[in-house]
Amino acid sequence: MDPWSRRRSPSLPLSHFKIISAATSRDSPSQEPGVRPSTYDAPMQPHFTGTSLITDDVPALAAFYAAVLDAEVEGSDPFARVMVPGAVLSFFSIQGMESMVPGSMSAAASGGFTLEFQITDVDARHERLLARGVEILKPPTTQPWGRRSVWLRDPDGNIVNLYQET
Repeated sequence: MDPWSRRRSPSLPLSHFKIISAATSRDSPSQEPGVRPSTYDAPMQPHFTGTSLITDDVPALAAFYAAVLDAEVEGSDPFARVMVPGAVLSFFSIQGMESMVPGSMSAAASGGFTLEFQITDVDARHERLLARGVEILKPPTTQPWGRRSVWLRDPDGNIVNLYQET
């Protein structure tokens, strides 16, 4: 089954759908009769800006990431953040989350994902991490898909992949 099969009506062939660019009005009289416009709307597409890690020790986790990413910590308990080009990594206390959304942390766990950061020199960063006593899960390795990476674990058990394109 091709990946589009689940996204289109089974009664209409893919050729029936037309992508309309953001510059084209959906009500344009030049629209072909019988062609259903796409629901794609470029100005409304999500823009990923970062993620928040929920933790029982905001200052320690924020300090860890600031050291690993050569960044500064902004804020403190119950909320802090580390800004890197293109995204923000924030930290929020478990107690703060529970006060905002009671019961939200009952099924939460750490380590079910990998945070990835592109860096310029994996080997140099690996040496600096070792000197700081950071536990390395996987030493610098070049992957078949063209990435050189080093994996580590943060104090909450989340896996961090620092990589560079080769």
